[in-house]
Amino acid sequence: MNVPIQTREEFKRFFKEYFPAVRAFLTRYAKDEELARDLAQETFIKVYEHREDIRDIEHAKAFLYTVARRLYRDHCKHALARERFVASEEEAGEAWEDHEFLREITRQETLRVLRAAIDKLPPRARQVMIASLQGKNSTEVAREMNITPSTVKSLKKSALLSLRSMLSKDQLFLLLLLIGE
Repeated sequence: MNVPIQTREEFKRFFKEYFPAVRAFLTRYAKDEELARDLAQETFIKVYEHREDIRDIEHAKAFLYTVARRLYRDHCKHALARERFVASEEEAGEAWEDHEFLREITRQETLRVLRAAIDKLPPRARQVMIASLQGKNSTEVAREMNITPSTVKSLKKSALLSLRSMLSKDQLFLLLLLIGE
């Protein structure tokens, strides 16, 4: 017996007759009308693509429901994988945010300690270090303070020696990074 879905008109009749049943079948599992309708449409697309392989009407119905079930199962697997991916991304994002939060706290606390140590320096050495932390070079600092660039370098060197005794190695390293030495 030849299946009545070889021509376009035959397939339309087959679609009209079985689409409501397939949609209801999928709605029962999916519990979502829109998803069920979309999956039912995909089911009929697959049937249409494989219509030459279908032997008879019983084979067509079995194929129809098998495809519908497989599409629903694939949808569930993809949804689960997507949920796991989103959850892992959220966890990674939280870990990243926690890392950045701790990094910023460390940076701010180190800067606070650096500022407190710089405040203990003699006035001119303090002014040189503050200007250096603002990104100014020796020539700019010299011009601003009305002294020579070699005096700026000398004040900076003595300030760094004083700070070395006041700060930990990590804090001193950060200071050197910040002033570009």
